[in-house]
Amino acid sequence: MIKYKLINNEYEVNGCETDAINVIIPKTHLGKKITSIDNYSFYNCTSLTNISIPASVKSIGYNTFENCTSLTSITIPNRVTSIDNYSFYNCTSLTSISIPDSVKSIGYMAFENCTSLTNIIIPASVKSLDDYSFSNCTSLTRITIPDSVKSIGYRAFCNCTSLTSITIPNRVTRIDNGAFCNCTSLTSISIPASVKSIGAGTFCNCASLTSISIPASVKSIGNSAFYNCSGLTSISIPNSVTRIGYMAFENCASLTSITIPDGIESIGDSAFWNCTSLTSITIPDGIESIGDSAFWNCTSLIAKSGNYKAFNKYMRCRGFQYEVGKTYTLDGTLKLCERGFHYVTNLYDIFDYYSGKLQEGPIICEVEPLGNIEKNNEDSKCCTDKIKIGRRLSTQEIINVLNNKGGIKNGKEHKPANCRD
Repeated sequence: MIKYKLINNEYEVNGCETDAINVIIPKTHLGKKITSIDNYSFYNCTSLTNISIPASVKSIGYNTFENCTSLTSITIPNRVTSIDNYSFYNCTSLTSISIPDSVKSIGYMAFENCTSLTNIIIPASVKSLDDYSFSNCTSLTRITIPDSVKSIGYRAFCNCTSLTSITIPNRVTRIDNGAFCNCTSLTSISIPASVKSIGAGTFCNCASLTSISIPASVKSIGNSAFYNCSGLTSISIPNSVTRIGYMAFENCASLTSITIPDGIESIGDSAFWNCTSLTSITIPDGIESIGDSAFWNCTSLIAKSGNYKAFNKYMRCRGFQYEVGKTYTLDGTLKLCERGFHYVTNLYDIFDYYSGKLQEGPIICEVEPLGNIEKNNEDSKCCTDKIKIGRRLSTQEIINVLNNKGGIKNGKEHKPANCRD
């Protein structure tokens, strides 16, 4: 039933009949120790329910128990130093596993799709959790990560939809992209001061997460980091953060207010897209750039009322050259988004159509509509057939307008692709 291979005067298990149900690996074979289990040895043994591994085994290869869909539990001997890539991938009936203190690393996709695994204790000897290591363990409700762990890999706990809370140890410096994405039951998480960055999509779709405190050690919030965290009501961003990535807080529909610290230099495209409950946001004086559609459909967000028009850094808009202080009249029929001089009454809407470094462009001016006016039902965008270009707003004035109370947005469906002026 079990196949063996002699290597350096010791035996290695290197295969088994795929219809095996109960397997006992002996300590010796033909008088020699069995010290390892080779790659793919029990691959696709879908009937295997129990296996006994002797204490003499020091290593278990990659893909060893992949697709052992009937295996319910296993004890790993305390001489094994690593759980290799794909070792228990798709062991869908596995409910428990004992990992000894000898194990130092858990490999790529080692337990991915172990959908019946409810809890696991990682020993203090483990230093890293590789990419996808526990991804799609949909029954996993709790996991203990020891202080020895320094990094959490890409999508390590992605789709662990039953996981409610987790504490990240204080030696972790990096939480990789998507590490906890789609953990839809996650209500709380503690991020230690050792973490320096929050990767792209780290907590995306964590719909039950209501609040989170980011430590002062973090310098950047990655793209889509909190995308669709629809239950998130508050978040504390420290002064150490210099960049908020694109879509970082998109669809955080319960977020009511946020203070962007003085250290922030850029806000990425769609960073706060569709944050419909956001009533106030404090933008720091030192902000350098605000991305395209950064505040689109923030229907409760308020700014100082006025009439504003944006231009590129050459004072051009759709190829037409403008000058401050001059009045322009349309020759032809007025039509919103097609013909006319466009402007907004809520400055936040400017960033649905223009983005970039505020010191370089877009140029934003106050304007005075003097003719017929058509209004957009999607946001505060308007169109007139006669307009006077007023003074240019300084960077500080732009920030002041955004931070002041006044006009309220009325955003609906966003269609910027065919409506930019």
